[in-house]
Amino acid sequence: MHSLKYKLLDVVLELQDNGNLSTSDDPPVVFGCLDWAFIDQTKSHSGNLLRFAIGDGELNFVDGKLEKADIHYLGKPNRARAFSDSYSKVMFQYIARHSPLRIDDLLASINSLSDQENKPSDVELVG
Repeated sequence: MHSLKYKLLDVVLELQDNGNLSTSDDPPVVFGCLDWAFIDQTKSHSGNLLRFAIGDGELNFVDGKLEKADIHYLGKPNRARAFSDSYSKVMFQYIARHSPLRIDDLLASINSLSDQENKPSDVELVG
C-alpha cells in the first residue's frame, strides 16, 4: 500500500533496454529512467510493465514537452495488462486531478453558447 500523498495518479510505464520508462505511444514519451541496481533488485526486464505514482514534484514541462516527472515505484501492474499507458491518458488524468472542471465553468460555457445562438448575425448576402 502506498501513502495517500502518492494516490493522486498511478501510471503504468514500460521498461526499455536502456532503463527508460516510457508510454505506449509511437514514438514513446519517456517519463524517467531506472538505474541498473534497481532494475536488478526488482527483477525487472526490458518490456516489463511497471506501476508508478506521480508524486508531489508532479510533472514539469518546458516548451510544452514533458521535461521531468516525479514518479515513485509502486510495483507491477495486473498481469492482464498488455500495454503501458498512453501519454494522452496520463495527461488527461493529470489535468483532471490538478485542474478539475467546475460546474460554474460548464454553466458559463452553456450560457455563452446560448447567448451566441440568440444574437443576430451580421452576415451580408450578396446576390
